[in-house]
Amino acid sequence: MSSSSVSILFTITISVLLFSTKSAAASSSSLINDACSTTNRDNFDVKSCVATLESDKKIASAKNFHDLSAAILKAGIVDTTATRAYLIKKAAEKSNQKDVYDQCKLAYDSVIGNIKGALSELDDDPMSATYDLSLASNDSMQPCLAALRAAGAAADKTVLAGNNDLFIYIFSAIAACDKI
Repeated sequence: MSSSSVSILFTITISVLLFSTKSAAASSSSLINDACSTTNRDNFDVKSCVATLESDKKIASAKNFHDLSAAILKAGIVDTTATRAYLIKKAAEKSNQKDVYDQCKLAYDSVIGNIKGALSELDDDPMSATYDLSLASNDSMQPCLAALRAAGAAADKTVLAGNNDLFIYIFSAIAACDKI
């Protein structure tokens, strides 16, 4: 093989590799954008959702909606578990917000169970996974949301941020599961 043939072959190989890498990145970004933009939730911050999900390498590398759903659920478990740990710590302190922390801790216990249930059902029954996530976003979170509303302006900003992330994970996972 002549050196010009080797050079052309090398150039073609590099071009194909670069194109396939860009296509994979574009497709996972497209999956994330699709999941974030089809939550059917009023006042849902799509940009924040996309930024949150794209910041996680496992989520960002998903190749299809099943893998995206699983990665979102796993990241959601990690994030909600961290917020739950914060709630346990704050509930142990003497504070006029103790009821808020207690209510939210109980809510997070349920939500984590719902997300784990959804993850275990994802392979065999994505519709049941979606149902578990709907329970997490509605019934399970209501005591925490009510306690935060009652606290008003004094509500803990860390808990509010944790709730925001929780809803990003849940609503985007529901949208992704619906596309499996």
